[in-house]
Amino acid sequence: MKTKVFGLVGGFTSLMQVFALCTPWWIIVQRDERRTVYGLWYTLSCEVSQGVSFCKTLYHHAPHEEHDVIKVVSNFLEFEIETMVGVCVCLVATVLGTVYRHRQANKDSLGYGLCATLLLIVSGATVWVTIGKLIKENVDLAGHEAIDIPWSLIISALSSTVPLVLAALTVPLLVKNIRELKRDRVAARALEDKIQSSTANLYTTDISMDRLPGYHNMGNSLTPAPSFSTLDSTAFPGGSVTSETIKTGEIFL
Repeated sequence: MKTKVFGLVGGFTSLMQVFALCTPWWIIVQRDERRTVYGLWYTLSCEVSQGVSFCKTLYHHAPHEEHDVIKVVSNFLEFEIETMVGVCVCLVATVLGTVYRHRQANKDSLGYGLCATLLLIVSGATVWVTIGKLIKENVDLAGHEAIDIPWSLIISALSSTVPLVLAALTVPLLVKNIRELKRDRVAARALEDKIQSSTANLYTTDISMDRLPGYHNMGNSLTPAPSFSTLDSTAFPGGSVTSETIKTGEIFL
């Protein structure tokens, strides 16, 4: 998926979530000539006469007798918080995902991709929690009330599925980046081992035994060098006639 397409889809999805959040068609109950339209923020109580609806707005946190028409929606404040969190997280995830793809989805921008994917999953899952609860409310009402199609619920369900799809499409890119990082680490480790081995060989010298003090090379065998006490007098230049062995400690005058 191209960067522009990803950004447009994510932005449109966020816009649809905001639209569903602000509209009241989450639960619609039809009773004779009265229609009660429940939203997350307010309720419309409509009198239907000859095909024309006359509606008045009822806010959830203000007491009204019309609120007793049905007593099924449990906690609107909880639904408001969950959907708002989902919308905000989706917007942030869209921005991060767009940056990730704009940078060619390479391993250097892996952090952006991971954050975007996790936030997309959180966004879709959070809103779907609310959707599941309100689907249950509609199903419970359908057993003893005449209900209409909850358009806002449907729009929210569709728009909240898109972030999960975008996250699924981003996962292969993340797997590719992670494999590239692993290959780089293996190559770096091999290079480091090679450098350490070369350094060790540089400071290692090949010292042969014939270079050690007190030894000289006699062909293939090593024998101790003669000591001073066994040297023949003929070894000294200008020495006298005798070839007797020079004894240790003798002094020549």
